[in-house]
Amino acid sequence: MPRYVWGAAFAHKTGNFPPYISSDIGIATPVSGSKVIICLPTQRHNGARGVIEDCLGRMTELVVLEAEGR
Repeated sequence: MPRYVWGAAFAHKTGNFPPYISSDIGIATPVSGSKVIICLPTQRHNGARGVIEDCLGRMTELVVLEAEGR
């Protein structure tokens, strides 16, 4: 989750059963704004593991930016 988010604190737990399931759930505490709970479940991904991890990181980035009001 915290791959592309700088300054925010995270408490998160991954759940992976490669190659098809890669998920993450956690609480992000942004520098400003409200805490946010994020749950990103995925399934049936059969591409490169780095692609799905990048996708989870980018989705987290968008959620945290919204929580910060940017």
